[in-house]
Amino acid sequence: AVAGLVALLAAVLYSPTLTYQLTSWDDPPYVLQNPLTRSLDLHSIRLMFSHFYEANYFPLNLLMYAVLRSIEGVNPWIYHAWNVLLHALCTALAFTVFRSLRLSRRAAALGACVFLAHPAQVEVIAWVSQAKTLLATALGLGSLRALLLYRRRRVESPAMGWLIAS
Repeated sequence: AVAGLVALLAAVLYSPTLTYQLTSWDDPPYVLQNPLTRSLDLHSIRLMFSHFYEANYFPLNLLMYAVLRSIEGVNPWIYHAWNVLLHALCTALAFTVFRSLRLSRRAAALGACVFLAHPAQVEVIAWVSQAKTLLATALGLGSLRALLLYRRRRVESPAMGWLIAS
């Protein structure tokens, strides 16, 4: 419940970004002009996973852009909504990691709130092309959470699943 509350707080705090436009820096090449995200056919997906784009290799992010584009075209709100949702997920994961480190519920919630509202987060959430940073953070925190669960439960046979997930 607390993880959900801090995630909701993150979403509310950054909800004003839903009305933002795309920036004039990296957003046009990544979102508007990106030939790899114009289709979700097998050929396009294969290209996403086998090619660099703008000197970056980030196939999951390209796949996410293609999915969002298939839903709403290049309307900026959907890309901003994705960033807000990813940040909310990261905030909930931060809370669960803090709890796995045996912090009290209150301390973990405070840590998650610092994470969600830290000024360093603003650019990452408001800048559409930084979704790759949010996605990497979510995957990293999820992996850390799975590793901590494995370490706590390693005497149990099902614990190996947490190690594999990590």
